[in-house]
Amino acid sequence: MEVGIYSLRPPVPGHLGDSAELDYSQMPYRITRFHVEMDGWLGDDLCAAAGNNYLVTSDLKAVIAKQGLTGCLFAPMIVTRSETFDELQRSVELPEFSWMKVQGRKGEDDFAIAAGVDGIPTLVVSSRALRCLQTRSLRRCQVTQLQG
Repeated sequence: MEVGIYSLRPPVPGHLGDSAELDYSQMPYRITRFHVEMDGWLGDDLCAAAGNNYLVTSDLKAVIAKQGLTGCLFAPMIVTRSETFDELQRSVELPEFSWMKVQGRKGEDDFAIAAGVDGIPTLVVSSRALRCLQTRSLRRCQVTQLQG
């Protein structure tokens, strides 16, 4: 594994929708059905919602799979538009999104959840994963290099 590790803070384009299902039997809680109601979307292929849950466009999902990046799995999800979205971005067509479940270990896998520069758990990626992600739109994603 390469030495470079980066903390990512993707934009949050919405909130959990009514069809989301949460398991509170463990802490932190676990989402068992992921539904994001979008309030707006400005084109990023990687977005965040509800803690360390991420959604990726089908285009980015395909690139991640083709590169054989480790530490994440994909699952179906529900994406809907809020009234705010329809008022402000009526003409915007949303792409298909998938739920990216991050399960890797920092320094071993390409995707992991670990402490960011502020100590708060966040998405961390390898140099290889960052290069892959940067082939798509990450305009609003904050990227910070972490120490080993």
